[in-house]
Amino acid sequence: IDALGQAAAESMGAEDGLLLPSLLSGQRKDVMYRDGDACEAKLLCKPVAVFVARVQSLLREFPEHAILEQLLLVSQRLLSLPLDSPLGRLLAGLELLHRKALEWETYAAKHVSIRDELMGIEAVIMKWHRLEVHAWPDLLVARARRCAHRPSSIFL
Repeated sequence: IDALGQAAAESMGAEDGLLLPSLLSGQRKDVMYRDGDACEAKLLCKPVAVFVARVQSLLREFPEHAILEQLLLVSQRLLSLPLDSPLGRLLAGLELLHRKALEWETYAAKHVSIRDELMGIEAVIMKWHRLEVHAWPDLLVARARRCAHRPSSIFL
């Protein structure tokens, strides 16, 4: 089963730099759903902080605007999460923030756009989705192991 996971990781391009060092070194960590990776999680801090600054400036221009207040709330909650949170949890927060921001963009005039600030957030979202896809072989191997052990415990 380990050879299967290794072959799958190699076929998915481990050499392209998308995998975390912990995955390349042989340590199997489920950073997407269980363990987290503080170094990777730090990637969200700067784009979200830049986004928060822009939203705060827009809130001064449009006080008590519902979408802007929601954007600020989601951003602050996202920044308050521990950096060792699983990336899947952080990714869900980023995607929620992105959806809400697109709501603002739908109706916003060009001079109050947040498009530029969204680009940094979108880059992190895309990177983490690639990491998630590259983690699938390990998840499948872990699932196969669990299924392989289950029948033996029933019959023994």
